[in-house]
Amino acid sequence: MSTLREAISLATEMFGADHPRTANGQVALARALALRAETDESETLLRTSLATHEASLGESSTRAGGARLELGKLLLRSGRAEQAEAELLAAWRIITARLGVEHPHSRQTATALTALYEQQGNVTDAELWRGR
Repeated sequence: MSTLREAISLATEMFGADHPRTANGQVALARALALRAETDESETLLRTSLATHEASLGESSTRAGGARLELGKLLLRSGRAEQAEAELLAAWRIITARLGVEHPHSRQTATALTALYEQQGNVTDAELWRGR
């Protein structure tokens, strides 16, 4: 964790807090924190990086889509299905439009949506996403 924090600090120093490279480091740290169930800090980092990517690269950038994917997965693990669904569907639209349905991030998004709908007992939508 300290290495990731140091990388973010250096990126902030070199490029600024609102630079995509800094935001990339925040996403990496957020993923690591999520694995340790440190969801509050992870969510803050993901929301910050999403705002940075949208402001600097555009709302439909692949980086914004990737940040939405990570945020959606975190929200799903945190039991916030409604918010997770909104982020994951937005991620799906962005990622598939930019990278296509066969890209690994598209497949990760479909898998997360499948899990979400399965948790809700929504078999119809779960099957729909399982097939993507």
